[in-house]
Amino acid sequence: MEFLVSPLILKSHVSQFALDEVIIFNEFALSCIRQALSANSEGKSTDWDRDREAYCLTLVCAFGLRSHYFADRSDIQDLLIQYYDPQRSHFARLPAIQDRIIHSSGTGQYYMLGRLPLVNLTNTGNTLNQAQRDALTMLNLLCAVPSSTELLSRFMEGKDAKKLLEAELSVQIAQSTSEGTIPEILSQHARYWRGLKWLLGNYGHDIPLSAIQNTA
Repeated sequence: MEFLVSPLILKSHVSQFALDEVIIFNEFALSCIRQALSANSEGKSTDWDRDREAYCLTLVCAFGLRSHYFADRSDIQDLLIQYYDPQRSHFARLPAIQDRIIHSSGTGQYYMLGRLPLVNLTNTGNTLNQAQRDALTMLNLLCAVPSSTELLSRFMEGKDAKKLLEAELSVQIAQSTSEGTIPEILSQHARYWRGLKWLLGNYGHDIPLSAIQNTA
């Protein structure tokens, strides 16, 4: 992909074989997201270098960094939002992969999946109501892709923001438990300040001051 859209080929006599960077990225992203969502929930592999499902499950978390590429592609946006839904079957694969990322000493330690909060079902009676499910999806988006205004706005369409911001959640972040509402959890971790900033800028009127008084 990098070669086909590089200045090297665009300035050469074979430039007619060049591809548009946005188009090729979107098709690549669409394929990876679909494969991640259809991953075997009982699969055990965490080897993102050799296993196709593990590769897609790991890589998709970073696609929000280029959300401007698919700002007008609602099909990609909707599928990517499903990736962050904790009750989708593929989500069962993420804890093991994240554990490998957290304990990695190589480039893997910087993968975006390592930033993703993982729902702690043992503290919620092993079930989630719809408000909690939507709130956890929103939290995941805020933590993983806080700069993706298009993705966050797409997710919030038709949803009651106040209800989501009042939902009580329990998640694992870097293998430590965090509990509370979305603003409370975000304010407990300095690494998520961008997500908290977006939240305050768009829904600050629905957030009580007490919920962010412990902001790092």
